[in-house]
Amino acid sequence: MSNTMRRTHSDTLGCYDQLVEAYKLLQRDKRCVICDNVTTKQKWGVPLCSSTCIEKWCFDIVKPEALGAALELVKQRNLRVN
Repeated sequence: MSNTMRRTHSDTLGCYDQLVEAYKLLQRDKRCVICDNVTTKQKWGVPLCSSTCIEKWCFDIVKPEALGAALELVKQRNLRVN
């Protein structure tokens, strides 16, 4: 997908903004999105506690349960996190 197509898609559906808001919620929770352990570590703005969880985030798990739940909150409440 080209950058122009990606931008048009995001502008139309708000995907980028929804992901940013979901990541903010996940950061507040301070729990690894893969294994749910408490962590202060992050990678790419996402709470990930170990290299194992980073590998799973990158290559194994398409949509972690925690991310799905955060996205659902953002969609349901049109939530803005500061």
